[in-house]
Amino acid sequence: MKKVIAVALAAAAITGCSSMKEVENRKTYAQPSWYQECEQHATEGYFWWSKEYVYACGAGESKFQQAAEAQSESFALNSFASRINTKVNSATTTDIEDNKRTTRTTVKSSVDNTRIYDQVEAKKMAYTKDGVFYSFIRLKMTKETYERLKNEARGQLCVLTQLRTTCGWQLSLW
Repeated sequence: MKKVIAVALAAAAITGCSSMKEVENRKTYAQPSWYQECEQHATEGYFWWSKEYVYACGAGESKFQQAAEAQSESFALNSFASRINTKVNSATTTDIEDNKRTTRTTVKSSVDNTRIYDQVEAKKMAYTKDGVFYSFIRLKMTKETYERLKNEARGQLCVLTQLRTTCGWQLSLW
């Protein structure tokens, strides 16, 4: 009986260890090719079975593994959010005084709170180098979901604009 229990425990230990994957320890910094060439959108599949997808990539680094992973995912989600719901305000000012020209360009970009859901897949890669964790991620969602999120964001902006206009109009009556 003791032999059966010992064999069962050994088998469980071996099975448990085989599901673990060692994090690569590199001597040089590297990025996965899919991260360096992070596509904005692409079609996957063939003919009738093809589908359009939208991608966003992010990278993170920290001495803490979970912080590196959280950074990479946050940057990828921010990439989606900025493409779905960004406002850009830019201005160029040129001053000419005493035949001397000065040009100043200002670009401000802001991303409002943006709902992002229905991601289909996350491709990840991580390694350590000199005690620092490096994490890379590529998020993928269908183009249909991406367009729906863009339309929702536009709808929210319209509602907010109407509320502000309505509130401003009501306040002026008082």
